[in-house]
Amino acid sequence: MYFLCLCTVAQCPGLDPPANGNIETTGMDFWDTATYSCDRGFNLVGVNTRTCQANGGWSGTPPFCTGKYCLLLTSSKSDLYIANVLIGL
Repeated sequence: MYFLCLCTVAQCPGLDPPANGNIETTGMDFWDTATYSCDRGFNLVGVNTRTCQANGGWSGTPPFCTGKYCLLLTSSKSDLYIANVLIGL
């Protein structure tokens, strides 16, 4: 007597990259990963890697990119001004 087992590999849906960022995947099958990154001048908020789960969904929640803040120094003859400036927009 022989048994034939048919199984299907869970597939996850495609992912959209975050605004001002990118995503690279190793595939869309169970255990494949998606790695997020942000463009220059932006910081990633959240976990940068998600994994395709057995239920066909991606682990965690999608991260997002936010602009970096830098100090801007300006001066006049008698005063020095410091401003917190958002860059990368």
